[in-house]
Amino acid sequence: HYTLDCLGITKKQNICLHLHGTPRRIRNIDKSAVKIPSKIIAVSNYVFNGWKKAISQNKKIFIIPNGIADLKFKEIKKSNDVLFFGRLIETKGVNLLIKSIAKVKKTFNNISVKIVGEGPEKEKLKNLTKKLNLEENIGFLGYIPDSRLYKLIEASKISIFPSYVMEGIMTTLLESAKLKSVILASDSCSNREFISNNKNGLLFNPKNIKDLSEKIRFLLFNKRLQERLIKNAYKKVDEFSWENQAKKILKVYQN
Repeated sequence: HYTLDCLGITKKQNICLHLHGTPRRIRNIDKSAVKIPSKIIAVSNYVFNGWKKAISQNKKIFIIPNGIADLKFKEIKKSNDVLFFGRLIETKGVNLLIKSIAKVKKTFNNISVKIVGEGPEKEKLKNLTKKLNLEENIGFLGYIPDSRLYKLIEASKISIFPSYVMEGIMTTLLESAKLKSVILASDSCSNREFISNNKNGLLFNPKNIKDLSEKIRFLLFNKRLQERLIKNAYKKVDEFSWENQAKKILKVYQN
């Protein structure tokens, strides 16, 4: 599941490498590593295209997205407006979300935002929240166990994914679809491989704080749209069940 792992395995062993994202820069050591496996699985077309130049053209690459567990929706009351969950690193774009909330607050003074996760950007993000006078609106929950996280997703009207580089089809995005939270994501990475804009989620221009804030307002004002997007995303996510995806992966391994 990491390119460099291939360098530490005997060449007599058959190797299937899973590519989960695209690096910001493909190093020479990465180019050497991806020559070794006999099979490669990329988790999205975006990831495949990100690696394509580094991989020999006669090497078959299979595109199989990750799957989603069979999470049970329990009809929890929507008590939270906005949720982000994921690793707090620069490319996740959480700073963009916080800046957009400062704009949305002018219309929705009591907007409630929960940020779940840990990472090196956490203190910077908390300082930004304080600087923008959003401490009463934005709560940092740190790491929480899956059972609590799933309840929080169900209780949130909108799940936001502002990542702008490197990502495959995110498990977090699939979890939001499965637990009936509206998906609002940047129009980048692999997001269009799951989201059809205005059908099963909304897309905003990457790194565009104005567009993100307008889309948040639009969703909060429009409950009928929320319901339609949730319904369609819930149908779509069935295609990504682990039962389906595991069969595809197993077929690659067996061949």
